[in-house]
Amino acid sequence: MQTPHGEPRAAPLWPLGALLAVFSVADVFAVPVTRDFGSESEGVFLIGLLVGLIAGQAGLVTLWAVFGSHPWALRWLTTLAAAEFLAGVLLVEVILSSGRLPSSREFLEEFLVVPLGLPLLFLAMQAPLWLFRAITGWQIVPRGREETSWGARQFGIVDLLAVTAFAAVALGLTQVAMSIGHVGREDMAAAWLPLAFSYAVAAAVNALLSLPCLWAVFAARDRPQAVGILVVWYILLGIAWLALLTLMAPGPLPAEAVGLTVVFEVIAVGVLAGGLCLIRAGPYVLLRPRRKRAARGIVAGADVGACPFAPVEREEQPPGESLKAESGELKAEG
Repeated sequence: MQTPHGEPRAAPLWPLGALLAVFSVADVFAVPVTRDFGSESEGVFLIGLLVGLIAGQAGLVTLWAVFGSHPWALRWLTTLAAAEFLAGVLLVEVILSSGRLPSSREFLEEFLVVPLGLPLLFLAMQAPLWLFRAITGWQIVPRGREETSWGARQFGIVDLLAVTAFAAVALGLTQVAMSIGHVGREDMAAAWLPLAFSYAVAAAVNALLSLPCLWAVFAARDRPQAVGILVVWYILLGIAWLALLTLMAPGPLPAEAVGLTVVFEVIAVGVLAGGLCLIRAGPYVLLRPRRKRAARGIVAGADVGACPFAPVEREEQPPGESLKAESGELKAEG
């Protein structure tokens, strides 16, 4: 993927635009449909469809924010803007289908809580994915640009300051959302604990749902075997989730919980796998780290393709050998 002048082409963005358009249309029709259902079983299916659709969209947005190409700050801003846009579409549909007047101040204040609290949730759901990327070094890059993407990536002081500023702004917006939601100052400290717990659960569920799909679509070599592993994984995940709900519920778990869990997982995994397949057809590939030692006498970053936070490793030489090598190079040049 190079221009006639030998320069790499820009990363293809049409898969991301297509996903955003499809999700927008799906969100427009999903909310009204879930409000009009007849039987109880139909209601369980529609609610599971809506929640699974939201979970699949959140998984794709956070996966691209962590593993996608382009600088991380640009990815964060664009993916957060996409998440806010999709959340806004859902909220508008909820407002229109509720029958209440959008001009009501109290009603609008209730729905301002979601966009203001979204940046902190956006960061929290990325945390397990960044840990996985730091361990594996995986990155999604345009096909044909694998070689130009290798190299040591260091997390500098500017990046650290930017992350700190982003987190501070997200925390401030969440506090504003709490105040809009009529959480008093005396109750603010108590409200942070359940919020942190819910965000941690959302981050864990997002990682358990999205990372296996990322592996199956981009990294697995045997496709039928990968599909079988995914089926077993999500069955075990659903059983674990139902067991956890059984322990936390004060009474017996309703039978509808099983159907809701099945529909939720099927829709979420379908959205994740379909979106990742579209990104792969974009065409994008998964960049996995490989180790390549630099030639003797050439000073270069040793761990080529390392994780983004890894320091640059250099070939170790005794001081005497280093001086000999440098003097030999000077004589050869002379």
